[in-house]
Amino acid sequence: PSTPATVIASASAPGSAGGSSLASGSRGFGNARPKPSTDGLPTTSAVRSMPWRTWLRKRVEASWRTTGVRTAIGPFTADQVILATGTATPDLLAPLGLHLPMLTRPGLMLYTRPVDWRLNHILVTPEQEIRQDATGRLMAPASASHQSDSAETVPDPDGALAATLDRLRGLFDDPAIALDRSTIGYRPVPGDGLPVIGSALPGLRLAVMHSGATLAAIVAEALSGEILGQSDNPLLADFRPSRLLRARP
Repeated sequence: PSTPATVIASASAPGSAGGSSLASGSRGFGNARPKPSTDGLPTTSAVRSMPWRTWLRKRVEASWRTTGVRTAIGPFTADQVILATGTATPDLLAPLGLHLPMLTRPGLMLYTRPVDWRLNHILVTPEQEIRQDATGRLMAPASASHQSDSAETVPDPDGALAATLDRLRGLFDDPAIALDRSTIGYRPVPGDGLPVIGSALPGLRLAVMHSGATLAAIVAEALSGEILGQSDNPLLADFRPSRLLRARP
């Protein structure tokens, strides 16, 4: 479960925001679009009719910037907000007038009943990925190569679960491995299949990708360096939000 959150945007005097305090938005739905004013901020109808870059320029000229996140346990102010919020990112950007296209990539995950032997590592084989939780349950995606899985539906969940159980039983030579439960989740895959990393608005950065668990360390290092004043990291050049972000239709 996650804490619903909204991104806070407000007017500030040019150059008034400083420092390096950070806040990361939690997964949730936004509901706080900045209200139109007489200082140059475009109206809602204008936002929807203009190109994203034009709208962003007008926001900057009007001295609007992201100043924190509002959550169920209260607001958190920050000079920089990072949305590392996966599939919830479009909902958090919507109140700010932005649209981030995402692909539909469902994933079926299998959980077995606890087994009495232990895995000490995450296992990755050509046929299957497996890890084990603290209770002894094996966790395995039903798609053998889920990183490259482009299916938009799970057409036969029962068949996929049965095939995954068969692979696990054969891999561990344990016919007693049994299904406990299964879930379907959605992978956070941006519209062109590549990560989205970097500045979206003044004070707001995005870090949306699959697989976040694989890329988290290098992305955090590169993005934090930019936030703290280093030059743009060339590793992120092909993954900037500007290639996909649009003003909401």
